[in-house]
Amino acid sequence: MNSCAKLFILIGIAGVCVILYLATLEEHVTADLNCGNRPERPSTMMPFDYDDYGGGRFVGGTPIDPSIWPWQVSIMHRPTAADPFQHHCGGAIISQDWILTAAVCVHAPQHRLSSNLIVKAGTTDANHNDANTQELQIERIVPHKRFNPITLRYNIALLKLKPPLVFNTFVDGICIPDNSNVEEHQYGICHITGYAGPNANTSILQEAEVKKIGNPRCNMPTWWNYKVARDMFCMSHPSGMGGPDGCEMNLGGPVSCFMPANNRYYVYGVRVYTKDCGVPRRPNIYLKVSNHFYWIQREVGDSAPPSVHQFTVALWPFVCFLLSSLAKMVI
Repeated sequence: MNSCAKLFILIGIAGVCVILYLATLEEHVTADLNCGNRPERPSTMMPFDYDDYGGGRFVGGTPIDPSIWPWQVSIMHRPTAADPFQHHCGGAIISQDWILTAAVCVHAPQHRLSSNLIVKAGTTDANHNDANTQELQIERIVPHKRFNPITLRYNIALLKLKPPLVFNTFVDGICIPDNSNVEEHQYGICHITGYAGPNANTSILQEAEVKKIGNPRCNMPTWWNYKVARDMFCMSHPSGMGGPDGCEMNLGGPVSCFMPANNRYYVYGVRVYTKDCGVPRRPNIYLKVSNHFYWIQREVGDSAPPSVHQFTVALWPFVCFLLSSLAKMVI
């Protein structure tokens, strides 16, 4: 075989490898992931009138059926074994075994005892069970080891359930975003969800559409005065004049954002700080989940939702190696 033919073969192999690599960049956002599988609904965001929003534990929200957000859970706590469980924090289902929440929800000594915590899923009312409710104990609490309660950095935690959840129409998992396969694509509509706490005399699951507020604006002295770190962000009504908020009893709850590229919802953020619900220039602060993707994968292991990107990136070098080996045999 002459030199030109060999050169063309090698160029062809290199071209195939490049095409395969580029294909992985698209495949990981178009694959049929078994998570976050709920249809996007039309935008409902309306002009905001601050006077329409009052006190309570979830302001600006609309009561909804749990099947709309099947990954939303109520983390419930009781002070002693003789006390009833009450809604304590929100969380998101990321697998049948694991709940994603904020580390601040399990940081206080009284909240570190797993026997005094339960997770309730698939319910419209956190204070009442129905035929779709699943109530599970917590086997293990895994806060991030670098969590700082002052700066709120690394404010993320995982709860291992026992037994596992049973996935159905009312209980299902949300996808975990990864910087390398999701964040470069644009999210669509985002919603916050949560249960109003006992001080609001209701515990009904609610939702509200929100939009991200840029960190430079959110960190202005008249806003959060540089409290929002690089791995955090603010979400509320874009006017900045108050708006939908999850409030203190819904810390740990998710921001669920729709990804048009693959028709899935991702847990874009976890609510980590709030104060004075619905107050102008004080929107909820959220931790960016994609920054902690590999920590989640490491702690959760095989039960985490699959990252298609990890599989495809590992596959294309093998295919290229196989093609180059065959070429050597031919040449």
